[in-house]
Amino acid sequence: MVSSTPYHECITLTGSPEMLLSQAEGMMEKYPNTRPRILRYAVEAAWISGKWDVLERNLEKSNEHTENLYELRVGNALRALRKRDSGTFEKAISRARGCVLSGLTESFTGSLRQCHESMVKLHALSELEEIGTALASEDLGKDVLAPNLLRRLDVLGTYSKDKQHLLALRRAAFVLSR
Repeated sequence: MVSSTPYHECITLTGSPEMLLSQAEGMMEKYPNTRPRILRYAVEAAWISGKWDVLERNLEKSNEHTENLYELRVGNALRALRKRDSGTFEKAISRARGCVLSGLTESFTGSLRQCHESMVKLHALSELEEIGTALASEDLGKDVLAPNLLRRLDVLGTYSKDKQHLLALRRAAFVLSR
């Protein structure tokens, strides 16, 4: 899973996104000045746990300090997927890519270890885009999508945190497709 803090990582790895969501929302309510730093965790935990109304509510809290965060851009893409708005979905994916790419510099990309998190985010966005496109199109069936997704998961090798993030994102996208 792509994460920024050890606390976030601990809660995420316990499989308790609801706990993370509850704590993040409680902190934002009690300490409004923490919202720009915590909102990303609330948004991510909302889509991981399938709490779409909570996702919507947290996305509405976005401001100029949070609008360019990867997690919020993914949340916006999932919201668009939920509303079956392919134009907004494509824009959200593009903006999310822009957020990730803006953090990549020549010195930062000199080491695979340094840019690993960004590469996983770009991988996840490609998968989300592929799933969204497949769901919107009647031409691309399960027989094409499923093998592609299996191959993409194999590319990650033994990085279980990354696989968890990808699988959670896939699950969210497929739940929204019903």
